[in-house]
Order: sequence, then structure tokens, then C-alpha cells
Amino acid sequence: MMIRKRKIFACFIMFILIGSILSQMAYASDDFSTETVIYTGAEDDFAVEEEVLLAEGTTNQSIIISVADVKIKPNETKDVEVKLEQNTGLAGLALSISVPGGIVLNSIKQGAVLSGGTFSVNGSDCTWYAADNITANGVLLVLNITATDNAKSGNINIGVKDGKANNVSDEMGNTVSVSFKEGSVITDTGKTCEDGKHQGGTATCSQQAICEICQQPYGKLDPNNHTEEKRNAVEATCLKEGYTGDGYCKDCGIKLSSGEVIPKSNHSWDDGVLSEDLKPYLYKTYTCKICGETKVVFLNTEKEKLDTPKGVALEVTANGIKITWKDIENEWFYLIYRKQGSKVTKAGTSVTDICWYKDIGVENGGNYTYYVTATGFGYEDSDNSEAVSIVYLTPPRNLKVKSAKEKQVVLTWKKNTKASGYQIRYSLNSDMSRAKTINVKKASTVKVTKSGLKRKEVYYFQIRAYKKVGSKTYYSGWCKSREVKVK
Repeated sequence: MMIRKRKIFACFIMFILIGSILSQMAYASDDFSTETVIYTGAEDDFAVEEEVLLAEGTTNQSIIISVADVKIKPNETKDVEVKLEQNTGLAGLALSISVPGGIVLNSIKQGAVLSGGTFSVNGSDCTWYAADNITANGVLLVLNITATDNAKSGNINIGVKDGKANNVSDEMGNTVSVSFKEGSVITDTGKTCEDGKHQGGTATCSQQAICEICQQPYGKLDPNNHTEEKRNAVEATCLKEGYTGDGYCKDCGIKLSSGEVIPKSNHSWDDGVLSEDLKPYLYKTYTCKICGETKVVFLNTEKEKLDTPKGVALEVTANGIKITWKDIENEWFYLIYRKQGSKVTKAGTSVTDICWYKDIGVENGGNYTYYVTATGFGYEDSDNSEAVSIVYLTPPRNLKVKSAKEKQVVLTWKKNTKASGYQIRYSLNSDMSRAKTINVKKASTVKVTKSGLKRKEVYYFQIRAYKKVGSKTYYSGWCKSREVKVK
């Protein structure tokens, strides 16, 4: 089994090497041509030009739609066939047809290859679509034309409707590459020009000048006289940028100019929905018809002001400052602001009916002031609440409690450099009920001995820091309790 796998792997490597050699030989050949291919419907919906290398004798095949040439006399009516060739699969068409001056387009009829599907005509435009691709070649359309007395020779042009390449597509909705060929219309007036002395008319990039006397084409083409049309234009919306479209000659197909990107447009709002659920305030909710974004517009601009939040209180916890206040009516959320020195920042937001917030963005020894405001939908924001100040201290760290002697314990901890002193409490109960306290008045003191305790009993100890500012004393939260059995 291992030998067989190795043989298969060797064959696979050999196949890759041979393919690489052949590829290099092919690219070394001079028998190559380049062709410019126009892609539409790419990721950004803009036209992208790309040079595709083609081997000698091969083509990047497109469907060909061509109009037959016709010779017609004044007041004569004739049918002109439009043929489909090199059909790789079609399921949808939207085409436009133009005729020379003095030629009347009487009707557009579907040809044999469009016998199925749905066909419709609107003036000089026609549309056809089917559920599945057709792959037959043959007569696509039949144009019925009449030449008037002043009919001019020229070309019958056919192209995609509105210059949009995706108006020729397959059953999956993919754009199909197509090449259009116009048909010439020669008006036979019966008049001739002596010795070929034609006069008048204007030559274009694809059509000779038409003699004003005999209505016959003559002379050379004018490679600089184009009829420009816009292709690959994309309308700007609120979701994406647009594109003005590239300029192409509708006769010879050469690209004449590049378009420009159009900035995103404004929203396209609907008529709005009236709401009365915030009486006495009326408002409309508008929805963008393109992206679905909504906006609210109040119809009566006078708004009732929310009550000012009251009862703001601060509490220092082990990991931050807890702010509480009393709830008010009609609020949607509260904004909590913190002031330190002259700097004011938004500490946080609390949603409706939640009347507390913990600020963990504080530092040991910091002096902070807090106030609260309320916001309500359809109401004017409240005034700021009363400002309340506090000093934040972290609990002393590394509290250790040991009993080395009878009826005695020794407590040690790490110094809090921002504190004025410490307070210790102890109890026989783990919930610290009926606790007694010991005050340590110097911040530099980090060891205390407590005597007179009951032998063989378990005691619980906690410590916190305090700081005096003027006549006020601020405390940190209590550290985690430590237990010890007294000797």
C-alpha cells in the first residue's frame, strides 16, 4: 500500500512539472494578442478594464447581435432582421433601437429564437425574459421600417437599454458579454451624381458621409467624430457611493472618457409613522427606504423637564465608589459625572429604574465629587443633582493575625501611604456582629498587639484605613476578615 501511494504521488509531481514547462513555453511564444475586456457588476458595480492574454487563433467569445443591411426607396416599407450568433446562453434582454432621420420604426417583433418567454415593446425599446437559457442562433428580432420622402441613409443601431451591460443576462442573472453590429440603411432616391461629385453630409467614426443629392455614402470615415453615451453608471445611495459612468461611442464602442465617483447620498425617508405613546408629546418615526435607519421628529417642540435626581449618596467599597440616588418618573437613563479638581468626566450610565452605579476608575487617596442627571425620551434633561464629595481609600493590604501567647494576638499589615490612620474591628462572630474596635492614629503604625482575649476561642479581625480632611473623616472599605484561634 505504501509503494502504491508513492507511485501516485510521483505521478502527481510529474504532472505539475510538465504543466509548468508547457506554460513557460507558451508564454515564450510571440504568437499572442491582447484584448481589452469590460467587466460590469463587479464588487463595486463599476466597470473594470483588464487586459487578457489570448493565444493565437483563440478569442474571448461574446454573443454577437447584428442588424442586416437594407436598401430602401422613399415611401417603401421593409422588414429588417436582427440576428443572434455565437449564443452561449441567454435568458434576458433589454434593448434599444435607433434609426436614421426620415426612417420610421413601425414595429419590433420577436424572431424565431425568442419564440418562448415573455416579450414586450415600448416605442423603440424591447424586453424579453425566460426562466431558462436559450442557446439557439438565428433571427432574434424583425424590425419593420418605412422610408419617408426625406429619408436619409445611415445606420440602424442596436444596444443595451440605458447603456447598462447587465440588461443582457443568463438564467442565473449574470451579465453576458455581447458585441453589437449596426446595419446600414441606403436610401435609393433614384438621383445620381455626375462623375461621382457627391456633396454634403457628415462622416462619423463608423459611417461615411451621405450625399445630399443621391443619398449614397461616400468618402472616408472621421475617426474623431463620435456619438457619446454613458455606460456603467451607478446611482449613489446612503449605503454606497455611485459612479457617473464612463463615456463610450455608441457607434464604434471605443471608450472616450472615465467617470467619477459620486459621494453617498442623503437618506430617502418615508412619510413617517405618527405615535402618541408619549402623550402629550406627539412624534413621527421616519424610516429610510434604502438602509432602514430611523429618526424621530417631535411635532410639538415644548418638552416637560424631568425632575432633578435627589438623595445622592456615596459609599467606598473594596474596589471602587458606589453612587446611589432616588428614582424619578419618565426617565430613560441616568448619567453619572465625576469631578476631580477642575476635570469633569462622565463616569458611567445607568438605565431606567437602576439607581446605583459603581465607579471603579478611581485611585487611592483621590478626592472625588459626583452628581447625577436624568434623560427621558420626549422630555428635557433634568438639572444636575446636588454634588457630593468623598475621598477614596483602598483597604490596607496583607493583614496577618497570629496568636503566639495566651489570650493575645498580634496584627500586622502593609502601610497605606494616603491614610491618616486605621481602624480595626474584631468579633467572635464571622458576620462581625457585636464587634469591638481599635483605633490606630498613626498611618506609619503597621503592627498592633491585642491582649485580654478568651482562651481557645476563634476571633475574626478586619481593618480599614481612614483619612481626615478638615472636620470630615473618610474611611476605606473593610478588608477581607481573618480568623485566628487564641492560645
